[in-house]
Amino acid sequence: MIFSLDEIHSIVTKTTTFEEFEEKLENHWNQHVDGKSIVIAGETIENGYQECLMEQVDSLDLSQLKSALWIDFNCPSKEDLERLEEKLGLHPLTVEDVREEAREKIESFENYLFIIVRQIDISSEGSNQISPFNINIIIFHNLIITIHYHVLECINQVYYRLEQHRLLHQKIIPTSDWILHSVLDSLVDIFVIYVDAISREAEALDELVLVFNSDVQNDLLRRIGSARRILTSLRSHVWSIKELLSTLNAKEHSFLTQETRIHLRDMLENTKEHKSGKENSFVSQETRIYLRDVLDNTVKMEEKLHNAKEMVNNLHSTYLARISVEVAEYSNQVNKIVKKFGAVATIFIPLTLIAGLFGMNVKVPGRDDDTYAGFLVIVIGSFLFSIICLFIFVRAGWF
Repeated sequence: MIFSLDEIHSIVTKTTTFEEFEEKLENHWNQHVDGKSIVIAGETIENGYQECLMEQVDSLDLSQLKSALWIDFNCPSKEDLERLEEKLGLHPLTVEDVREEAREKIESFENYLFIIVRQIDISSEGSNQISPFNINIIIFHNLIITIHYHVLECINQVYYRLEQHRLLHQKIIPTSDWILHSVLDSLVDIFVIYVDAISREAEALDELVLVFNSDVQNDLLRRIGSARRILTSLRSHVWSIKELLSTLNAKEHSFLTQETRIHLRDMLENTKEHKSGKENSFVSQETRIYLRDVLDNTVKMEEKLHNAKEMVNNLHSTYLARISVEVAEYSNQVNKIVKKFGAVATIFIPLTLIAGLFGMNVKVPGRDDDTYAGFLVIVIGSFLFSIICLFIFVRAGWF
């Protein structure tokens, strides 16, 4: 069973911390879906799609396709890529980028369009490290090939959409760029799940920083640092996918390099079949309409990440302000205690001085007096002095 991203999103939005989100997402993620090595999907395939071997791909006549076909490679070997390069006429740099997991980009060649996008995964083992996984997309007319080296959720979601589309329309793949849209849309939906989670984490930290105590201080600082690190990485990945989608949605973009244009112009001149103003495009205008909707989602995510980033950055100053307030409160308490000790010392130091003077082993007034008059005068005087001092300190607010 494959969970839809909407179902996963509704489940993980009930979490309260980012750690809980990671744990729940891992439990409901479709990682149990076995990654097949090579899958072919198309109109002529029984049940929509099937697992196959590289030999079966070699036997396909890809030049005479009458309907759309999708071939998904999971962890292809070096030999598989070489055979694919020879069969489809791929540029050596394309194969090199697939092997080395290059950056996200779009490259146009004479007969195909090469796109690299990335799905992210956040480690749930306490490190909160974002791990990007490349998805290489090679799109021809009526043929699209995806190559990746991990079992990826966005590819699982494309299988899910294929099943839903086949049940509704009795047609497995409308066009090759329909698969392209499904991959990109699923990819952005996965980003939405992470962006919503980190936005909720930023809001929770903004509330927690005002009410925390010393018991959760270390945990708060750890969560702030983790949120800042994840936000920085997410913003970088969202910006990359937004730029890629903007390029795909460019109205006048033809996906043809200058070198290819020169080559095509020479071919047209040789055959005298020049058609001015028309260039080859691998993404239809209808698909671009749907891709604009995907682009809108990335713009919304970028705004959310910007707001969350500002919120997390402000947490540091809020945290320092809260610490300053607590230090000031503690200093005030210490000052009150010191004042009380000072008041007590002010009362008892004179009494101690009097007792010390009359207790010296020398001639002092009243030593030869056999009555208790001197003693009573000293005791009563000390008591009255203490009462007066205590009254003054109470009026002054020292007690």
